[in-house]
Amino acid sequence: MNILYVHNVGKIGGAERVTLDVIRGLDKRIHRAIVVTPEDGPFLAAARELGAQASALKIQQPDLKKPLATMLSYRRWLNFLRQNEIDLIHTGDLFVTRTLIRNANQLSIPLVCHVHFPIDASALNWIFKIGSDNCHFVYCSQELHDTVAPRIETVLKAASHQVIHNGVDVDRFKAFEAQKRLLPTERTNIGIVANLQERKGHLDLIEAISTLYPNHPDICVHIIGGDLFGESRMSFLRKRIGELELDDVFVFHGQVNNVRDYLNELDILVCASHEEAFPISILEAMAFELKIVSTDVNGIPEALTHEYSGLLVHPHNSAQMAKNIERYLKGDGSENKLGLQARKVVVERFSLSRFNEQIQRLYQQLNQQKMETSNLI
Repeated sequence: MNILYVHNVGKIGGAERVTLDVIRGLDKRIHRAIVVTPEDGPFLAAARELGAQASALKIQQPDLKKPLATMLSYRRWLNFLRQNEIDLIHTGDLFVTRTLIRNANQLSIPLVCHVHFPIDASALNWIFKIGSDNCHFVYCSQELHDTVAPRIETVLKAASHQVIHNGVDVDRFKAFEAQKRLLPTERTNIGIVANLQERKGHLDLIEAISTLYPNHPDICVHIIGGDLFGESRMSFLRKRIGELELDDVFVFHGQVNNVRDYLNELDILVCASHEEAFPISILEAMAFELKIVSTDVNGIPEALTHEYSGLLVHPHNSAQMAKNIERYLKGDGSENKLGLQARKVVVERFSLSRFNEQIQRLYQQLNQQKMETSNLI
């Protein structure tokens, strides 16, 4: 099968990391991966390293006010799909699906729509104004499915829906001996792995640390992730850190391509998100047996269980976040079992091999259905 993966950005965020995991797990003897974004960048470079054909191609949303641009986009994509003999389209962004749905309908190409974040009914009506009888929705958490699937069913009656939780390579994400240290050995290293969107809750973590630092002067907080969506949050966060006189406590690492190396040296991982689907960073931290403090939003409790594999708090609650972080800082060692149990959960339920098996099964199912339909014609 020739499988086309389409995303709306050239940088690597959570959705792009999931697609890279899908490509990594493909059986190259029977599948060819083709990746398209509107711009070249780290995502396409990473896809090429995995053996995928990767290129930049303009993504023009259909617009009645721009009939010429809309028609040119339609023809451009139609030629691309035909020339590459695409058998299946797997989108990492529902808004991209809107660009391709008419072409997919004409060429009878199945669409796999990977849902990574909640989307409201009005947006779904806009995206799927042109309907399809061959759309298959994959959700990265049960909570996301239960929220979004009913909305989609009002728009696309014939769509199918399936939950496939994100996975992590449990053999790769585990403690290892580093040749060179990235983080200070004399400090307690606390990290947050997230792009700098407001919903990621960095400000809550900053406020929590401000109450802890006077009693725990050895802590160092590492903000790992960049300003992917141009919200210019870094200067805002730096300003607040300065106001609280915490400049010596926080370190901004920006977007990194070696998250694994940082996780290997962290003592505590914090997820402060106000909204989240099913973050890979949580799974990776669990695989490393890290002490984890996380908000209990959306699909996160499907991975982390409070007092069993981590400590959960409600979003926007910096005081409770501080208390849970301090539990680890003052710990007597008994809390280490949370990390051990976290890894056990990941190995049993959220391994990358299990994720890829489910994706491959879906692809095989759709290919079989396509072949059966072709035989009937």
